[in-house]
Amino acid sequence: MKKTIWIIIALIFTFLTAIVGLEFKNRFALPYNSNGNYFDKTTTIVYHAQSVFVYGLITFILFLIALFLAYFASKK
Repeated sequence: MKKTIWIIIALIFTFLTAIVGLEFKNRFALPYNSNGNYFDKTTTIVYHAQSVFVYGLITFILFLIALFLAYFASKK
């Protein structure tokens, strides 16, 4: 039973990694201006280039947690 719970938690973290990773990829591909801003005319939102680093860092941390949980679940 505990192994199933660890596997489910690992899958949840894998799913979160995929979601944040896709957001990272989308933000990385935006054409930022020289000030590091991108203005989306359809939603009137200004995206900042500095957020790309944060999304990448969060993706990396979630990936490491998912890997650790998958390894831990396989050892149980």
